[in-house]
Amino acid sequence: SLPSPLLLNAATGAISGQPGAATTANFTIQVTDSNQATATKAFAMTVNPAIVITTSSPLPQGTVGVNYSQTLAATGGSGTYTWAVTVGSLPSPLLLNAATGAIAGQPATAGPANFTIQVTDTNQVVVAKAFALTINPAIVITTSSPLPLGTVGVNYSQTLAATGGSGTYTWSVTVGSLPSPLLLNAATSAITGQPATAGPANFTIQVTDTNQVVVAKAFALTINPAIVITTSSPLPQGTVGVNYSQAVTATGGSGIYAWAVTVGSLPTPLLLNSATGAISGQPGTATTANFTIQVTDTNLVVVTKAFALTINPALLITTTSPLPAATP
Repeated sequence: SLPSPLLLNAATGAISGQPGAATTANFTIQVTDSNQATATKAFAMTVNPAIVITTSSPLPQGTVGVNYSQTLAATGGSGTYTWAVTVGSLPSPLLLNAATGAIAGQPATAGPANFTIQVTDTNQVVVAKAFALTINPAIVITTSSPLPLGTVGVNYSQTLAATGGSGTYTWSVTVGSLPSPLLLNAATSAITGQPATAGPANFTIQVTDTNQVVVAKAFALTINPAIVITTSSPLPQGTVGVNYSQAVTATGGSGIYAWAVTVGSLPTPLLLNSATGAISGQPGTATTANFTIQVTDTNLVVVTKAFALTINPALLITTTSPLPAATP
């Protein structure tokens, strides 16, 4: 029998119809003339599966400036395929190879594209399918270099950022190394840890997106020495009624210092200059004061130190006047 539901026209010999299933059929056809003479012949007929474009839409995303390559696939039909874009257009300057179905090129502009691709087999059977393809902006690491300063012994945390590309980012240090023992989190891009040694570091950080597009950027990071208040305690003594001036000093940290008394108080009415660390004023009362001074740097790193300051009574001449008469 013919492949269902094909029919043979008894008068014309035409086999026609729309095959319902892929198959290979073997059958014998007989022809009879007006004199009832007959002849027969065996035939084989193959019905191929319907053509189906099997590539899914949307297509994998691309990135501006990065070579793109995606080959479309189809099954069914017969012979060789010929591919063409019939509606819309590919993102410029991508091209579709008519023989292989490969879409290739280096995208120049970010944005979505919608188009229809048609495949034609050797028997001129045609099937079309709509596709979408998004081209993402080029990947750019947006964090500036140098990175914010760190300080020995103080927890450091700085998260890098990037834009463009597609999917999720994976971060790594590819050249040089972070100041020990800082680490870069591959998933979050956070650089964290407590620096152990002061000094500058130069390194390159790479970010890779889901499509394996890679961008790298050079960074510098300086770790400052730990903040230390270098002024000794007790402070130089003062005297009631005599102007007092003593600068508290520090080293290490970064930027500028801000000074404050955090525990206890200075002898009245002495004041601590928050910008210079200078303690000044004219003491009004003899006393010994105990207090804590704090210094904070630009990165809000804080160090404190306890101090003692003694204010002596005013100098008095205690001998009375007049003096005893002198004896010749």
